[in-house]
Amino acid sequence: MSVAAIGIICKAPQPGRAKTRLATAIGAVAASELSACFLRDVAAAIDAVPETLGGRGYGVYAPAGVEHIMRELLPATFGLQLQVGNDLGDVLLGAARDFLLDGHDCVLLVNGDSPTLPTRFLVQAIEALREPGDRMVLGPASDGGYYLIGLKQPHRQLFTRIAWGTETVARSTCERAAEIGLATTLLPEWYDIDDVETLGWLKDELAGHSTRFRGGGLAKAGRLVSTVNNVPPLHLLASIGFVLVALTLATPFAFEALGDNAFMALTMSAGLLTIVATRLAARTPTYRALWLIFGLGIVLRACVLLFDPLLSSDIYRYVWDGRVQAAGFNPYRYIPADETLAFLRDGTIFPHINRADTAVTIYPPVAQFFFLIVTRIDESVTMMRLALLGCESVTVTVIVLLLRRMNRPVTRVIAYLWHPLPLWEIANSGHIDALMVALMMLGLWIALTGRALRGAVFIAFSVLVKPYAATVLAGICRPWDLKMPLVVIATVALCYIPYMSVGWGVLGFLTTGYLTEEGISAGNDLWLLSLWRLVFGEHHGDVVAYVVLAALVFMFKGLSVARSSHRTIASSLADINMLLLIALLLLSPNYPWYFLIVMPFVALCGSAPTWVISIGALLLSEQLDWDFYIPRMVTKSFLFGGLLLASALVTWSTRMQRTADTGASQ
Repeated sequence: MSVAAIGIICKAPQPGRAKTRLATAIGAVAASELSACFLRDVAAAIDAVPETLGGRGYGVYAPAGVEHIMRELLPATFGLQLQVGNDLGDVLLGAARDFLLDGHDCVLLVNGDSPTLPTRFLVQAIEALREPGDRMVLGPASDGGYYLIGLKQPHRQLFTRIAWGTETVARSTCERAAEIGLATTLLPEWYDIDDVETLGWLKDELAGHSTRFRGGGLAKAGRLVSTVNNVPPLHLLASIGFVLVALTLATPFAFEALGDNAFMALTMSAGLLTIVATRLAARTPTYRALWLIFGLGIVLRACVLLFDPLLSSDIYRYVWDGRVQAAGFNPYRYIPADETLAFLRDGTIFPHINRADTAVTIYPPVAQFFFLIVTRIDESVTMMRLALLGCESVTVTVIVLLLRRMNRPVTRVIAYLWHPLPLWEIANSGHIDALMVALMMLGLWIALTGRALRGAVFIAFSVLVKPYAATVLAGICRPWDLKMPLVVIATVALCYIPYMSVGWGVLGFLTTGYLTEEGISAGNDLWLLSLWRLVFGEHHGDVVAYVVLAALVFMFKGLSVARSSHRTIASSLADINMLLLIALLLLSPNYPWYFLIVMPFVALCGSAPTWVISIGALLLSEQLDWDFYIPRMVTKSFLFGGLLLASALVTWSTRMQRTADTGASQ
């Protein structure tokens, strides 16, 4: 695959050496901090170039000996190259020559002073350079220079007889290209920031007041505010972390005193803060940010481990099932209250088991294997929660590996580690979904790195923890390839064999009451069907019709994903994320832990719909035993209505961007 080199021509942001013209107005320290922020924003714009195009970022830096500074500023995937030459022309020529000699099919050299540089300009430049024939791509700057030059060959003539630092640079470069018969593609004009006037342009653009420069790249309003005010992003990130710890410690007490509505208010506030923290982390030196991100993630989990499970008693059933198996009984044979198991009862686990006198276990075989193994260490809720945190560590590891593979900032793992949903539903409540997500992500990593059948085995294991994980199989399979379905079926069959002494009873409570209890059989808790009934009334057979229609919709989307060609890891994950959102919309679960399955994709994809549903899922923490009860239909309308609205806005924004890109290219 062809890979374009995208180099940022820059100086290390050191006080007194960076942005010297701007420093006379705002001070050397503020100017250097602003320069560092510019570099991070330009690097973020480069990082956003689609993986399908093939590109790698570099820092072409000066002076020598500042490598440690540059590595902290730039993403871990960026390479470093020391500037060589007596003037800017020598630096540009040397960098272009070296990158092309290293095997890159083309090279883009951009300045480090354009923090709102649109990623689409980089995309247009690469696409132009991939056209047949030798050519140059130039991005003219507002001051007469250029913010980007793209080449396929290192033409020395383009960098000689140029009056660097004057308003004739871009014009002279185009003249040199014409002299040697080199075709030229011009990008839209943009600007770099060297003085107070251009800093004002930046402020206008970020505030949405600019009439000249709009639609910038990754820099949004507020991205540079912290640096302008001389507050390092790391300090802001740490401050948000401190607030999250305070909110986390306050939540159990607020729940006990004020009920579930207080719980929802505090946890959803924490979710919104996590969005802000995720944006800040992208601007923070990677090494330091990761120490803070992982350290605080551990602290947050330690905090919630101090409290008994607040909103669910499922974990007591896990310990019980492990104890039953260790005693030699099939967990699908007896309900916990059966006298046959009376000798296993105690005062710590048994009194908290839900449905103890009505239901055998609902959990599939791989979950049962896990319960048995963990309880052989210790039959306690704490040990089960620690084991589930171990599953989380697998999930986080795979997230980091996938972010690196996609050349995306590793700091995006903060979206998972600081998010309140996994914090409360895994570390506190201890839901087995943590095992399901870990196996699913491990399977995706194996499959997306070239071993699809082995990955399918691990995803089948995840299905045997919670069945709805089967959704992700559509993201790795191919139509009419029978090997994968056979492997999945064989894996499922082998895992069920140890429990087949009860026959069909091995399906447990799932088929004998759960679907009815959760309002699925009657359709009462299927949100889309409930909306239909609200408008058109209830009709005989409408549940069956809904299930058939939902299955057809999902099959159509699944097949379209499976049939797509030229899939990359990033596009495959985006497709799987979409399928999971559709599945959750169609099934509309009643409990927040069912939404843990999308949590890795908050970090990996970061789409607005995924953020909305992951934070909105906390609305389902509503409990019936408090005075102020919000009807579930209303809660789900906020949740899934928000999902549909976010999806519509993303679709509209994407179309508008494509229209703008088409206009720019014409």
